[in-house]
Amino acid sequence: MDSLLNTVSASSSPAPRSIASLRRQNFDARSQTAVSALLRARSAISPDNDTIKRLLTQFKRPEYAQNSLNWSETTLICKTLNHPLFVANYGSPSAIELSPTHILVGTHLGRVAMFNYHQKLEFVLDTDSPKAKKNPRREIRASPVTCIAVSANGVFVCAGHASGTILVWEIPRQASQNLQNAANTVIGPYGSIRAVSLEERAASSEILGHLNGVAVNTVSFIGDSHCNLVSTDLSGLVLFHHGIQRLFRRWFVLQRVLGHHIASEHDIFDRFSIHDSLVLPVGTAAQLTDHLGLMAVITSSILVVVSITRPRNVSAAHSPIGCVLWYPSIRGAKGLRNAKLAYSWNHVVTILELDNSRVPQNAMSILADLKDKNRAIPDLHMYKTARWAAPEPHLKVVSLNWLNLEILAALILNEQTSRTKLHFLYYTSHGSEYKLIFVGTDDVDSQQVAEMPTSGNAATFYNSSLRIFRHRPVVLVNSHSPCLKSVFTGSTAKWADRLVTLITKRHFASALLCAYEFYCSENTGHLLLTGLPHTAAERHAIVEPFLLDLMRESLPEVLQPQSLGTRDALWLYFHIASILSKEKGYVVADLLDIMDSMHEITNHAEFF
Repeated sequence: MDSLLNTVSASSSPAPRSIASLRRQNFDARSQTAVSALLRARSAISPDNDTIKRLLTQFKRPEYAQNSLNWSETTLICKTLNHPLFVANYGSPSAIELSPTHILVGTHLGRVAMFNYHQKLEFVLDTDSPKAKKNPRREIRASPVTCIAVSANGVFVCAGHASGTILVWEIPRQASQNLQNAANTVIGPYGSIRAVSLEERAASSEILGHLNGVAVNTVSFIGDSHCNLVSTDLSGLVLFHHGIQRLFRRWFVLQRVLGHHIASEHDIFDRFSIHDSLVLPVGTAAQLTDHLGLMAVITSSILVVVSITRPRNVSAAHSPIGCVLWYPSIRGAKGLRNAKLAYSWNHVVTILELDNSRVPQNAMSILADLKDKNRAIPDLHMYKTARWAAPEPHLKVVSLNWLNLEILAALILNEQTSRTKLHFLYYTSHGSEYKLIFVGTDDVDSQQVAEMPTSGNAATFYNSSLRIFRHRPVVLVNSHSPCLKSVFTGSTAKWADRLVTLITKRHFASALLCAYEFYCSENTGHLLLTGLPHTAAERHAIVEPFLLDLMRESLPEVLQPQSLGTRDALWLYFHIASILSKEKGYVVADLLDIMDSMHEITNHAEFF
């Protein structure tokens, strides 16, 4: 502060050259002071970094700044899910999935409840058809839903169960307007893929299927097809299922893709256990890979898309945790974007990109004319671009979700406290260098994310508890009762909402410093997370009017001793004024009015 006052004092006796420049201006401009002349200069007051850091630390409101999302409970959905009659008939929630039209909630009795985005229950997907219920031998044993997938057109739903069974349903394209209760909206399965026993598997090598009692932990439809899907289980088996319909019969032909048939239940949760798996979804840019069923599978030691060993800097643990997540190829303002694969082991997250430039543009037409298509498929090249490690080895990444093209949400489990928290990573590039930068956290409204129901000595998985659709996360959390769960939906905390919250609480100093940070910050990932644009020029144009309004409305509150105080408030106002003036090359009239208002309510000795 003393350096600022000395600068202003020294400028109060301008050099003859400055006086001459003032005399050449019009008559109205002669009334300006040395302070206003200093503000109009091209060179702004040099910022005191220590002072601004001290103020930002002193007046930062962690209760409004630490969480990057705003969460709200889906009241109507939770009321339905936790109703005693619903729990008795269909079970308590165990997994969630999102589609363009529905929120899907799997239950521990094997059903799937489908809610629209108005939180109204439209369908309940049952485990048995009416014919099967009349024949007890054909009835499917109820077991918890562990994973759910929705076809690209939203018409077919597939669910994997803890028993090893897979069910597929066909959803009516339009819900009947006359259906008023859940009993009228129950839909039987379109097809089922039953689990096999150890005896059946030992009797014939041709019998394929997930082992009875081994949980299916992922299911995915391939591309835009509804009859081809891939599933994995905790024993390390990856199966391809091709649906066939002939007249009135439907069945699935199975093919083993990866893994070995285990010989006993003691081998189920060995080192081959699959932690996560996902098929590359269809993006907005048509690519050859859309129809190849390109799949990433991760175990405790290997990622299979290309053969990549576990990174050396992964923390050593008795039970490593792995996750995978695709982001499809899209065409945007900057042209074609490569498909990206995010994967993690324990506390290390890595990004791979699929090099689309090496695939010929006419590859699809060439393949269409060939008989032996498998031999003509070009090599797919993937390369590592970025890597991020959590600050402590005991922080394990248990789920990955893309919030948008550039922000990756990592659900992290603290093994010491058993608490879960979301970390947001900004994926960016500077030339040919790519980085994953930590930009924010969220404690999911202090809720504990629900784990996937499994049996035996399986590790804890969170694959089906968090989903993000159209930038809006939906999470399944544990309620106060162990048997009840709740569904929360979130939205990113916008920068303007944060300012309004601080102003409403009359924290004017914090609001002013927060707006200053939005204007000056170079943390692009954090700014994108709050809804601000990429470039500094665009951000300045948006934030500047709010910053000026806050400077005006914060007077005289920020001058109070319990707030900034006179000296710090003067320093901050001059500092902001110098930055705004340097950006524009001149002092705007609103800024001069604000400085005049401050001069009127401030002791002259303090001001000069």
